[in-house]
Formats: sequence, structure tokens, C-alpha cells
Amino acid sequence: MRRVLSFALGALLLLAGPARAYELLRVDNNPCGDKQNLFWPSRTATVDSSFLAAPFGSYADTAEARWNSAVSSFQFRSGGGDFCNPSDGITSMGFSSTVCDGSGFGDAVSVTIYRFNAGTGAFADADVTFSTADAALQDQALFTQIAMHELGHVLGLAHSDACGGSGHGTLMQTVTPLNEPRLTSPSADDIAGAKAIYPAENVSVPPGGNSCAIAPAGVPWSPALELLLMPLLWAGNRLRRNQERVTRNGCNQGRVMGNG
Repeated sequence: MRRVLSFALGALLLLAGPARAYELLRVDNNPCGDKQNLFWPSRTATVDSSFLAAPFGSYADTAEARWNSAVSSFQFRSGGGDFCNPSDGITSMGFSSTVCDGSGFGDAVSVTIYRFNAGTGAFADADVTFSTADAALQDQALFTQIAMHELGHVLGLAHSDACGGSGHGTLMQTVTPLNEPRLTSPSADDIAGAKAIYPAENVSVPPGGNSCAIAPAGVPWSPALELLLMPLLWAGNRLRRNQERVTRNGCNQGRVMGNG
């Protein structure tokens, strides 16, 4: 039995992606619809990577810097917060044996939980945890890519392959094969998605406007497996209070049968 680590949404790596593959997080948790997308009204998100032991904190800082270099209309800032505090408005990043809501990782390697106003789509908080149980995260280039992917969720991007496209070659694709070169920055499609949420012009966010997988080399992603994982894509812990909702997105682990 061979293992595949999946970031929360399924992918079809064998299909060619559309010209516009990016998808956005939305108030109804359906990136394929036209409901209000999620966004930070300030066009910034404050991140505290101090909970990551060296050298992973510096890797996370690198992930922030690569997004900041790619998208000038939105910026990640460094700041101090409390680890997994859902009410401090700070995105904490750290390793843990449990997710920030106290649940287990299950088949996930990392999980982003975010809180937002269900009426306006405005983010109120987001926190990222990386599983202490996954040795693959010890690789610098892979961890940095995963951190960039999770920060993509923090700024408001859903998986680029969530609605039928392959998402191949994008940072926000669900599955990242280990036999492909690591991405060192967001792709053009990822950048286009971020700019759709945060246009360069000072205009209002347009109406309608979790995490990926790590596949062992030589193991193709199966469309049939995606169908099996689809119920997991929309699963998550939700809390609705004073028009606010908490949603969990992360990296799920699926399994494909193989010889050896």
C-alpha cells in the first residue's frame, strides 16, 4: 500500500488545466459557486511564525516574502499573537500534535482554520498548524512550498483544482508529486487569483470573489480516488456565532493500492 498525503481537496493531475484555474474561498464553503469571496479588508494579514522552531520559522518567513514579492496589492506582515487563538486576528503558524480546534489531524499534514463574517466575507482570524507526525515536512523546499500554499488559503484562495481543472503547475493545486520540482514562488495563476481578490486599484471586492497532496514518485493521482475524497473536501468543523463562521481546511491523506 502506497501513501498519498492530500491537502484537503482532490485533484486531477492527468488533465490539462483551464486558462484560469484559480478558485476562491467563499462564505458558503463552495469555491465553485458565486457567493461572496473571503478577504481581509485591510489587504494585509499579520503572521506570527515564532511558534515554529528553528529553522522552520525562517522557512515560513521566506514563504511570506515570496507572496509579498509576487502580489503588491496584498501583504503579509510579521507580528506577535497567541498560538491558535481564534480571536486575536493573528495568523499563528506552528507544529502541533492536534489542530487548533483541538481535533486530530487525521490524514492531514497541515490544517488552516479560519474565521470570517458570513455576511460580508471579511476574515477575522486564521491559524495554521503542521503535523508533528509527518517526516516529509522536514524537507526545507517542501515545507516552504506547503507554507506558501497554506498562506494562499490565508489570503483567500481555494484549491485551483477544486472545480474541475487540473491545477497542475500551480501552488494551490491539491496534489504535489514528490518527483516534480518544488515551486519557489506562486505561479502566474496563483497571483491572478490573489489579484482578483485584491485588485491593484482601490476598488471594492467583486461579489462572488486548505492543503494539497504529496504523492510518492511514480504514483499517479487517480480520478477515482478524487471521487472518493470529495466528501472530505466539504467536511470541516464549523461554528456559527454572531454571524461568524469557523472553517477548517487542511491536507488530507488518501491511500492508493500499489505493488509493494
